[in-house]
Amino acid sequence: MTNKILIISYTFPPMSGVGGRRWAKLSHAMCELGQEVHVFCAKPEAGETSYWDVHPSVIVNRFPKKYPQILNRVPIRFLEKIGYRLSLFILKFFTKGNYYDRGIFWEKYFEKIGAYMHQNEIRNLIVTGGPFSLLYNAAKLKTRHPEIKYIADIRDEWGANEFYGFGLLGEKRKRVELKRLKFTLQHADRVLVPYPYMKEKYSPQSRNSGNNLSILPHGVDDIFFRNLRQVPKHKEIVLVNFGSIHSGQEAAMTDLASVLVCVQVHIQFYTNEKKYESIFSTANTIPNRVTYNNPVNEKKVSEILNDSDASLLFIPSHFKDSITTKFMEIIASRTPIVAIGTEGEASTFIVKNRLGIFIPYSNISSGIMNLKTELDNLDYNNNFDTKLFHFSNQAEQILNIIKAI
Repeated sequence: MTNKILIISYTFPPMSGVGGRRWAKLSHAMCELGQEVHVFCAKPEAGETSYWDVHPSVIVNRFPKKYPQILNRVPIRFLEKIGYRLSLFILKFFTKGNYYDRGIFWEKYFEKIGAYMHQNEIRNLIVTGGPFSLLYNAAKLKTRHPEIKYIADIRDEWGANEFYGFGLLGEKRKRVELKRLKFTLQHADRVLVPYPYMKEKYSPQSRNSGNNLSILPHGVDDIFFRNLRQVPKHKEIVLVNFGSIHSGQEAAMTDLASVLVCVQVHIQFYTNEKKYESIFSTANTIPNRVTYNNPVNEKKVSEILNDSDASLLFIPSHFKDSITTKFMEIIASRTPIVAIGTEGEASTFIVKNRLGIFIPYSNISSGIMNLKTELDNLDYNNNFDTKLFHFSNQAEQILNIIKAI
């Protein structure tokens, strides 16, 4: 049976943001299963490109962003700083909740979305956030049109200080956001979260004590999956790290730079950022021990992982319980993980499943010094089941949820 499904994702290819990846992939998988998929998203900037493709049968509709784009970057010039402060002042005047939420001016669009669903006889609505205002406005649409089957996908923790500027808000605005979160949890037919800790945290506020909550982990493209990998032979240990580098890691990077002088370890960053480059330069570890490279597409990521000794991940405290997309891509490729950071569910997951090595922030020097021995002795678990992370299987899970609502 063919379902008609409408997905609302603020970011969607060819927009470059990683926020569009999850549902670009899942919409593709649902189309492959014979579903009719419609998408509402924001308009990309001129010339903007994405690493992810959209299935040719997906029907894409785009709204203007309406959000001041100057707030999406750090102002440098004097006029930029003036424009930044003026935009913030205006947003604070016109909003009650999170003025860093890029979807705050999309509320009126939900009337058009409701009409579009009625006109095209669509009853299934999936909304992903952040921006979290989209989830809240969809919940209000659901109350006006109870015939809609509404699935809310909360990709990052709504209400955590580390995400989407929440920690910069005053207490009154925080209360508004938390009230909107509870409203969404109460009115969505099903709420998807990627991590067990989020399900546990949201359950008390949800309908029927969390019975409408399900875990949908971050998925992985088929190009990454391998049953086994050949261990590369390098004179030095090659560690690779892909994507954005977490802020607030100065102390850890300083410790890492200091020990790299003493060991045969080479770290290759693939990122648009040159964050912490000065720390490694000061320690004279660039380019012999650390190199910065431009980002690469998924096919190339898979190839680089296959030719590395391990993948390096950093786990700051606010991600200590999060098994992110990076984890899944590495695991699917059967590449060992070397994780540095805060102990939590993520580090336990790595060690318990024999998928790599965990080094606490306090033990960076000794951990890197002993890294070769630890990797040589690692009894890597090539039998770890990755079926839950295939987009095709996840798409089937979503279709079963829709059927059960």
